[in-house]
Amino acid sequence: MHYLDTMGGRISAAREAAALTVAQAARRLGVKTATLNNWENDRSEPRANRLTMLAGLLNVSPMWLITGRGEGVSEPDMPLEVAQVKTALEQVIAQQSLLTEAVERLKTAVSRMDGSADFEAKLEEAEEAAESGGISEAA
Repeated sequence: MHYLDTMGGRISAAREAAALTVAQAARRLGVKTATLNNWENDRSEPRANRLTMLAGLLNVSPMWLITGRGEGVSEPDMPLEVAQVKTALEQVIAQQSLLTEAVERLKTAVSRMDGSADFEAKLEEAEEAAESGGISEAA
């Protein structure tokens, strides 16, 4: 479950986006910190009057707090580490594609130079063994 899928998750995300601690938000709303914690952990829900106050304090719409639709907070940016890993993965995939093309060109060149069908058979056997995790003596 995604943290913005529940009212508690949305309350927590909006409070954090507003740079408020649980204690600060609770004090401004006139509720105990335990009450706000219960709202954020989906153990209870605020009544309509508190929900309206909460939405105003957190600068989101009451409808967004209830349903997730309307004026609310956006998804947080990905941590830098995740973005770096995604970039590295994209680069590896691009290199893999280039390597696959280079292997095909080399196989064609060797086949033309060798001129033997035996080479192609051994090469296919080695590829099949590599794909299945086995070791082939043909390579």
